[in-house]
Amino acid sequence: MLNQSYFICSQRESTSCFDTIKKSWGEVEAEGRKDNGLSLLTKTFHFCRELKSTGDLIDWLESAYSYLAMVDYPYPSSFMMPLPGHPIREVCRKIDDSPEGSSVLERIFAGVSIYYNYTGTASCFELDDDPHGLDGWNWQACTEMVMPMSSDKETSMFPPYDFHYSDYEQDCWRTFSVLPRPRWVTTEFGGHDIRTALRTFGSNMIFSNGLLDPWSGGSVLQNVSDTITALVTEEGTPFFSF
Repeated sequence: MLNQSYFICSQRESTSCFDTIKKSWGEVEAEGRKDNGLSLLTKTFHFCRELKSTGDLIDWLESAYSYLAMVDYPYPSSFMMPLPGHPIREVCRKIDDSPEGSSVLERIFAGVSIYYNYTGTASCFELDDDPHGLDGWNWQACTEMVMPMSSDKETSMFPPYDFHYSDYEQDCWRTFSVLPRPRWVTTEFGGHDIRTALRTFGSNMIFSNGLLDPWSGGSVLQNVSDTITALVTEEGTPFFSF
């Protein structure tokens, strides 16, 4: 859902930005296969330590795009990182306005620097930093909220990816020594038919959503009854922006 949100936002801001990001994954892999390729990528993206694989770089880039989707506020903020207003627009501007002759990967680095180094104070980047404590979210996803996500080769700007539960299960065990509970949320809270459940058991509820929040797609965006209403703001931001 987050990746899809960034895909929509970047394409809305700039088709050429979308195309550059889409092309960059193949460029990363091609560069990594060269002699001394990982060293060249380390230098291009200003990492403090030598890259061990192109997968580490791809994860780093995907993280920036996903987090930008969560904080694409129309005003400056510092919820995740210090960022300008409309940060996805600024990322695309950096990518599109890179000096003539810049490579695809140089353009990508200029763009993601809006997220990782908007203040200009970082001299190099650590791949394994978790300054926001987001590993707690990964724990919750493994133990309570399994959310299958994938990306399509033809329509997405992200690398093609198919969700396989067995791989997800192995990753949760490898990282946290826990096994996912894919039915926990619906067992605990219901939700297979949320509109029917709300009409049957709910009343006096307001679902407030801003469509700049990528998670809004999983919320209630239409009135369910006279006492269960949806307030939708097209340019509204996520609730945690305040």
